Amino acid sequence: MSGFYKAGTASVALGMVCTSVNLTTYTLFHEMAVHKFGMDDGPLADTSCALVSGFLAALAMNPVDVIRTRLMTQSSTSPQYNGILDAGRKIVANEGFQALFKGFMPSFLRVGPHFV
Repeated sequence: MSGFYKAGTASVALGMVCTSVNLTTYTLFHEMAVHKFGMDDGPLADTSCALVSGFLAALAMNPVDVIRTRLMTQSSTSPQYNGILDAGRKIVANEGFQALFKGFMPSFLRVGPHFV
């Protein structure tokens, strides 16, 4: 039964990062687009701001998603990582910082339109 909750904390962190970045950046960019740059408050402003916020949310959540995937797919009998921070540290040490952004484009293509 413990395998059922494997990487549960990382999944919660992923949801928190995604939601907080998306809501914050969408609101910020929408306010700027309408009030500072004079765009009409309509579909064009909504769509463009949603795509930008989706891009930033995908960028922010990708490292957490990579860590979560590694935690979920590791062996139960001989685990390679002991939690979120340990996994992140080991991934960066062994594969470099860019490893945290593996799969970014598919992630954005899935998440970006979702926010529109």
